Amino acid sequence: MGHTESHHEETTKDEPLAPLRLTAGYTDKGHEVDFTPDRNLFGMLGALSIVLILTAIGVWQLFIGTADGMAFQAANSGSPRLAAQNAKEAAILNTFGKATPEEGVNTIRVPVANAARLVLDDKARFAPAAPPVGWTHPDDIAR
Repeated sequence: MGHTESHHEETTKDEPLAPLRLTAGYTDKGHEVDFTPDRNLFGMLGALSIVLILTAIGVWQLFIGTADGMAFQAANSGSPRLAAQNAKEAAILNTFGKATPEEGVNTIRVPVANAARLVLDDKARFAPAAPPVGWTHPDDIAR
């Protein structure tokens, strides 16, 4: 007997193959159409632009709100430095003490209320001081 090739053939019968397609399903008459992503790109850019603008508006409103809050707080609470200065000046105006405004001149600081009383009680305190030794009045020079 001769050699047969039947044992090399497959005996299973599959359904016939679909006809070979030379073009893909997403083509237009055999030419590949690459749809550019410009619609998606510009849509994404538009959405991100809107998000960016809304974020900028939100940050601006947050800044305005914070600045208004700080201005309100500053307007309703005094400055600690100003309060300390006022307390220091009140202590100077209402207490006795030693003051040396110039070298060699010793004076006493008197509270304002006491000073006013001392001056108003003694009318002689309104008299002018004696002129320094050797001083000539300008009216006397003209004569």
